[in-house]
Formats: sequence, C-alpha cells, structure tokens
Amino acid sequence: MISSILKEARGPLTEVIRQEREAYAAANAGVPIQIGDDIGGRIRAILEGLRETAERAAAAAEDAVRRTMRRESVRHMRRWVGSIRTSTSIDVGALVSEADMVELLSVRSEEFARLIRNVSEDVRTRIAQETIRAITEGRTNENIARSLTQIEGIGRGRAKLIARDQASKLNAAMNEFRQRQAGITKYKWRSMMDPPRARENHMDRNDKIFEWSKPPSDGHPGHAINCRCRALAVLE
Repeated sequence: MISSILKEARGPLTEVIRQEREAYAAANAGVPIQIGDDIGGRIRAILEGLRETAERAAAAAEDAVRRTMRRESVRHMRRWVGSIRTSTSIDVGALVSEADMVELLSVRSEEFARLIRNVSEDVRTRIAQETIRAITEGRTNENIARSLTQIEGIGRGRAKLIARDQASKLNAAMNEFRQRQAGITKYKWRSMMDPPRARENHMDRNDKIFEWSKPPSDGHPGHAINCRCRALAVLE
C-alpha cells in the first residue's frame, strides 16, 4: 500500500514541483507568471490522483487482511483442537464451530481496516504537506527525494507495528473465544521471558493461573500493545 502511494508521488509529482517552484520563485521576484500557466492545476490534479491511489491501495490492503484473517481462523481452530487432542486425548472439535467466529472476525477486521486507512491517509497527507513546502521553500529535487524516503520509512514503521500488534490481538482473541466456547474457564499465563522486550509484570505472571472472567488490570495475554504472551488452556 505504502509503495504504491510513494510510487505515485515520486513519478510525475517531483517534476511538477520543480516547475511550480520555479514559477513561484519568479512571481515572488517580481516577474509575472505567464497567462495560461496551469502548473498549479496540475499539482492539484496530481494530489487528487494521489488521494485516489491511496484509497484504492487501502481498500486492496483491507481485502487482503480479511482474506488472511479468515484463513488464519480455520488454521487456528485445527491447530487448537489438535493440540488439545494430543495433550489430553480429548476431542473438543464438536464443541467449537467456525461459524461462531464470524462476528469476532468482523469486529477485528473492521479495527484493522480503520488502522490501515489511518496509515494511508497519514502518508498521503505528509506527501501533500511536503509538496507545498517544497514549492514555497524552493527545495531541490534531492531534498524532496529525501523527504519522501523519510515519509516512506515512517509509514512502513507504523504499518509493521500495527501488523504485529493486530496479529497478536487476533490470535489472543481467537484463543480466548475457542477456550470459552469449549467451556474452559481458566488459563495459565505463558510469558516470552525475554527482557527488556517482555514486560516485567507479564513475566511475573508466567505459569500463574487466571480466570477468563477476571482479567488482569491490562487485560488477558495478547491484549496489551505488542504483547506476545499466550493463554494456555487449563482443563479440569
């Protein structure tokens, strides 16, 4: 998504910025811009095209996320049922239903889609702001290229953070849903135990038993931002 937005910006936008920058500098030096000059209109047209590109790219990313989440739900159920069967010889397959997961996936996918649109809009807005500054401040093409690279880096970093966090939250939500669906009321907290990445209070909870009906102050495993902890089912 971010690549397609930046590709649109790096193509025609840089050349038109150069032309508009020269025209702006001439106007402010007392040299009138010739009648019929349409560079400003071209800038607006390119920025409008950039908006449309960003919207299409975000929509494509949202569709990809929804497809991935549906596949992950099926895989998660098979893996979870298999792990219970392997460790206890109990088949909980009859207690869980893929159809019951639809509402949870819908809620999670809408949250993911909202975050995707936010990233897309933020990248597009930064490019538009950079375009105005490039013209009014007389920046060179090299300056513009560096700024676009920085915008891309910010966008990619934010996208990766969201992807990791949302993937963790999705797996945690599905794990809780499956366990509750199967009638499991307690879980054992399992922390990654790798400071400083792991939270100290989460490491303190390692191997302790919690109830699904009584979440800790910052939520069950996987609820906090970038939490990688897991909830292991306690079968009684």
